[in-house]
Amino acid sequence: MKSSLSTYKNYLKKNLIKFDPNQELAITAIDQFLSNEFSLKPKIYKKLLKRGKSKNGVYLYGEAGVGKTMLMDICFASIKIKKKKRIHFQEFMIAPMGFDSFGESIRAGSEIYFTLGKILENEGLSTNVGYEGGYAPSNLSNKQVLDFIITATEKAGYIPGDDIFISLDPASSEFGNKSEYLLSKENMKLSSEEMVEYYSNLIEEYPIYSIEDGLSEDDWNGWNIFTSKHGKKTQIVGDDLFVTQKKYLEKGINEKSANAILIKFNQVGTISETLETIQLASNNNFKSVISHRSGETEDTTIADLAVGTNSGQIKTGAPARSDRVA
Repeated sequence: MKSSLSTYKNYLKKNLIKFDPNQELAITAIDQFLSNEFSLKPKIYKKLLKRGKSKNGVYLYGEAGVGKTMLMDICFASIKIKKKKRIHFQEFMIAPMGFDSFGESIRAGSEIYFTLGKILENEGLSTNVGYEGGYAPSNLSNKQVLDFIITATEKAGYIPGDDIFISLDPASSEFGNKSEYLLSKENMKLSSEEMVEYYSNLIEEYPIYSIEDGLSEDDWNGWNIFTSKHGKKTQIVGDDLFVTQKKYLEKGINEKSANAILIKFNQVGTISETLETIQLASNNNFKSVISHRSGETEDTTIADLAVGTNSGQIKTGAPARSDRVA
């Protein structure tokens, strides 16, 4: 079996041009071809998507979408914790949601991010960054990190809870399971119910609008409790819980285990399957957050996907390098 890009381009030249983008998605043809080819790598797959848009004269966001536009919220990773430097929660994000334009949101998030870097440096803390561009200081409690973000927001001239909100990705499977959560730096060992109460206190004290993977991936009962208590006012996002898979999302919908899903298209395999998952979420009043992965390039596919599906939200990492801002 040949695996060169030219082989795929020749296939598209012969087949993809036949599709009317108003009647059938060009990406469906790519996915069909993908299913027949055993070793198609993600990098080649993305090139096929770009090739598809040029053949039809329609950009990927047009192919994937329904012809609408909307203001999109963006989550910047401000602090991203490396496991060896564990601050219990994995990711603390700036969510500049209180603006009238995407450009204003980008500006605010960037200004707060760089202000935060100066604050950390003045405190003698590391400003090294991880894969997603978030700062990676050591030995801070969750609340200390949140306090730094609030301080950076105010010093940059913005109002927490009005201009700027906070999104968390605790990645709870890393420090807990369905029966116990260990917050060693805070000397706490919590049950599912107590972990939910821990979040309740944070939500009351800080302008937190979204929590991703707040409970471990096997703690379905904990997720149900969390959503029942906070689902009306807080976005509760399943990443490890759903892994962009329809069958797990269906279970979450039936059991009311969350109210949003993180979308990573290379987690499920193809764009077609990704769109099916997003549609299932939308049909059941679940929000979708289109997400990056570690080791990104300057490829803009996830931005196309976020705009085309009208998800309204994208998680990109920090404005530290070109691979996160392209």
